[in-house]
Formats: sequence, C-alpha cells, structure tokens
Amino acid sequence: RGYNGVWLDFFQLIPLVRSTYRSGSELDRQTIVSTAQEAELLVLDDLGDVARSVPENDHTREIINEIVRYRHSKDLPTIYTTNHTPESLVANFDVALFQRVMEMSVAVEMGGGVLRDLG
Repeated sequence: RGYNGVWLDFFQLIPLVRSTYRSGSELDRQTIVSTAQEAELLVLDDLGDVARSVPENDHTREIINEIVRYRHSKDLPTIYTTNHTPESLVANFDVALFQRVMEMSVAVEMGGGVLRDLG
C-alpha cells in the first residue's frame, strides 16, 4: 500500500513554527503542527541538533512532543532520522519522548560517515 507523506527537516520545522509568531505571518502554528500530526506518513528528518551542548529548549521540545504524542496515540507510521545516540536523544529531549519514539520504531543503525562532513 502506498502512502501520501510529509517530509519535515527538524532544522526547517522549528524556525518555520517560530516564524508564525510574527504578525502578518501567512501560516499559523497549529496548521504546521497539525499537518505533521495528521500526515498519513511522516518523515521527521535529522531530529535534534547533535552539536548542542545543552538540551533543546522548552519550545522545541513542546513542538516535537506534540507531534510525537499525537502520532503515537494514533499509531501513525513515522520515520525518524537522527545522528543522536539513544542516550543523547534522552538528554536533549526527555525520556517520555524517547520511549514513544522507540515504541513505534525499529531502530536501524547506519554505518559510514555523515555525507555533510565528507565535503
């Protein structure tokens, strides 16, 4: 069976949501979050910033948690990609988010280098 899907890059999603708080924005926060929540198939690419030395801020965690909680409760197919280890995902987000992601996922560790780093 084929799926209609939505692909969201973490590093574009969060600034896009933040942009909706400015007056005159053509988009609103709920439309963006609902699109991710309700997509038949969601690919959330590059989850989390591995270069951060501190956990993600409350606003970022809130957005990601809203999406993951909804999709988890509806058992909707979701593909997550990240360069985080399980431990760093917990440290940067929280245990509950990590548990929900793992409950609805099969972890596949990919070898090799990061293409962005190869030049």
